[in-house]
Amino acid sequence: MIKKLRFQIVLVTIVSIFLLLGSVLLAINIINFSNVASRADEVTSRIVRENSAELDPDFDNSNGQNLSLLYFASDPATDRNGPEDLHAFRYFFVKLTKSGETLETNVEHTSAFTVEEANAFALSIYKQEGTYWKDNYRCRVEKLPDYRMVVAVDFSRERESSFVFLWTSLGGFAVALIIAFVVTLMLSKLITKPIEESQRQQKRFVSNASHELKTPLTIISANSELLELEIGENNESLNTIKKQTKKLINMVKDLNKLTKIDESTNKEFTTLDISSLLKEVFESYKETFRQANKEINTQIDNDISLQGNEKMIRNLFNILLDNAYKYSLSFVFVSLKKNNSRIYLEVKNDVEEIEEEGDQDKVFDRFYRGDRARSSNIEGSGIGLSLAKEIVEMHKGRISARAENREFIIKADF
Repeated sequence: MIKKLRFQIVLVTIVSIFLLLGSVLLAINIINFSNVASRADEVTSRIVRENSAELDPDFDNSNGQNLSLLYFASDPATDRNGPEDLHAFRYFFVKLTKSGETLETNVEHTSAFTVEEANAFALSIYKQEGTYWKDNYRCRVEKLPDYRMVVAVDFSRERESSFVFLWTSLGGFAVALIIAFVVTLMLSKLITKPIEESQRQQKRFVSNASHELKTPLTIISANSELLELEIGENNESLNTIKKQTKKLINMVKDLNKLTKIDESTNKEFTTLDISSLLKEVFESYKETFRQANKEINTQIDNDISLQGNEKMIRNLFNILLDNAYKYSLSFVFVSLKKNNSRIYLEVKNDVEEIEEEGDQDKVFDRFYRGDRARSSNIEGSGIGLSLAKEIVEMHKGRISARAENREFIIKADF
């Protein structure tokens, strides 16, 4: 339980930090790459404007020609890219007809492209429109009244800086997660220490109490047997004393099992043929079911093995079968099968009436008994199924309970 709690604390903390830092990191890098793209778009639009006569602010637009880029007309108050800024970039532009014939090619500002290469580059994208990235070049295809203009600006240095920042931030993100994991793991020990100590004291109290109860219960049981010899077996008060004494003795035994179960370690685990073990336990219950006129059926696959403690697994089978026997009306069904690497155990029985359908995992709480179980004559302490849960979890398994259609179903998988 403590290990599970520590795991949950670490998991919730790391996931929270991951989502928080990841969101910040994502936002920063999106803004960074967006700024580079925006800067590149300003440069390409300026190149188009300065090399297209049609975009001159004094150009006659009486025929309704496309002057969409007049917005970028040079204005010292608003223009962030003065004419001298263009000399800092490597770029080329090509003017083509609508059919793809080259009208003008300018490669004066780059040494990476020849005229032929620039023409081929422009021809491959001139039918598109707008701005986008092609390798490390920011390209703009502008549709003008008489031709199309393709501009490509080399932004490799700016993009490289952005990617360096991206990988650096990702590295810092990974280091931060590792540090957070180590710190959280250490702090989780301090957080759970009071709970662990409380649990240890609780186990010590239960162990001491059950030990102290053994002697008086043994004396009461022995004296009730002596009284039975003197006054006979038909005394109602004596029978009540014997019945309640037996119930207390069984409860003390279950409490001892709960306190001792944590003492078992993986070193005591061996390879068990649980198919044979379940069949053996099942055989011991056949006569009990027959006398009670209850039907018990099984579907147990052969040769299913499990790394576990034989005593605990046998106890698990006994608890589940005994619980099903006590609360069943007419039948019990037991299934054990293996699918891939998982082992599935199911115990199902019919019941008179279900208090509420759906998940019934509360039955695994210590000392829990339903209202109908308490008001019935069925003996029980509410410890058995909690012990079953402890056993399953010690074997790295899961157990759950469900009620539906007047059937109570317990499923466990390992």
